[in-house]
Amino acid sequence: MIAELAGKKALVISDDERLSQAIELILARVRMAVTNQWLCSLRGERVQTETDGFDVIIVATGSLSCEPIIQTAMGALSEHIEHVPILLICEETASADPDRRVFHLTFPFSIDELLDRVREIL
Repeated sequence: MIAELAGKKALVISDDERLSQAIELILARVRMAVTNQWLCSLRGERVQTETDGFDVIIVATGSLSCEPIIQTAMGALSEHIEHVPILLICEETASADPDRRVFHLTFPFSIDELLDRVREIL
């Protein structure tokens, strides 16, 4: 699995700094490069929407009511849907749409579940 993911690049957008750091550490184990963006858009901060060079975008939320956060992030990323695969990580079943390259992983997740899902997507 390391060889399959090594050198790939991920953009992680999250409302929880600890969650984004955990994802970064997991992906670093398989030598993926990670850029973190802490999502505070509900307080007026901007979501990074430059996706050039990323192989996957991960939108992860540890919030119980993740739908507003997912919608905010997906709105900011709308022009990139179908161009870069997006993995939504949250408790609720998010608006996955494999035909548009939008996938879902239920939070909480195990290390293997995250790595397997990213490998499947890529």
